[in-house]
Amino acid sequence: MLKRITFKYTFLFLMLLYGAIAAYSQHSGVVSQYMFNGLVLNPAYAGSQSTLAVNINYRNQWTGFEGAPKAQIASVHSPLKDQPISIGGIVSHEEAGLSSDIRVSAVGSYKLKLETGELQFGIGAGLGIISSRWQDALIDNIDDPLFQQNTVGLVRPLFSTGVYYQDRNWYAGYSLPSILSYDYSGGEEIRTTFSVGGMEHMLTAGYVYKINRRVVIKPSMLIRVQPSSVMTFDLNTNVVFKKKIWTGISYRHSDALVALLEYQIHHQLRLGYSYDYTLNAIGNYSAGSHEIALMWAFRKKSFARNPRYF
Repeated sequence: MLKRITFKYTFLFLMLLYGAIAAYSQHSGVVSQYMFNGLVLNPAYAGSQSTLAVNINYRNQWTGFEGAPKAQIASVHSPLKDQPISIGGIVSHEEAGLSSDIRVSAVGSYKLKLETGELQFGIGAGLGIISSRWQDALIDNIDDPLFQQNTVGLVRPLFSTGVYYQDRNWYAGYSLPSILSYDYSGGEEIRTTFSVGGMEHMLTAGYVYKINRRVVIKPSMLIRVQPSSVMTFDLNTNVVFKKKIWTGISYRHSDALVALLEYQIHHQLRLGYSYDYTLNAIGNYSAGSHEIALMWAFRKKSFARNPRYF
């Protein structure tokens, strides 16, 4: 059993449990700018930009909260020339409390061209590596054997699948971001299981409505159905001005209000920022969450006249 721990580090330990449950299990992490990088949610998104696309995200969650989650995500994907096949990859690093998780995955998709749009099927496979810095825990009993050594290099397989449809005005996607279920509570092993009832399900959708030549409105949503948990959702609306400036607001069910701002620096480069105002009890101890995103899409200059909004 754990020895007596001060209140401050009890709070830190709760953060460690959050990391064990949210970041290192089958559940995917939170990304506020999901509508601009669908690959982090759905492998079928690979190649949907019809060009080489690179995304980098940095998220600092619950600023000012000791041991709060931090995440860095990089993704790249591209269609193969004159082929209906696209390939890509995702690398992510997440930290929460005393634990960290590194994930590396390769993704691939197959595109069917329909009369009204494009339908893509995708799969992903990779590895995740979990480590815990137990020796960094500050406790009253420094001789507690539970905290005498670090847990390093616990490896687990990663598999995902999904389907994605888009045309010029709307998109929709369904995915299983983690086909296998994991149970990691900070020990020396991870329990891996295959269970249909243990899978997380994701549904995304968005629509583009052109007010006039200068203003475009893009509502979108993300629904998450997680095992042994209530369904959660994000509702978002973005307004695009002159194909350059993107402003938006999101509501994450029982969690946060999100303000978004993006700027099209160049026809190939976009910079984004989002701020989460926390609505739950954690908001009493933090100054919100920050997320920065860089998006490169190596398109020709004609993109500036006819941009892709998703």
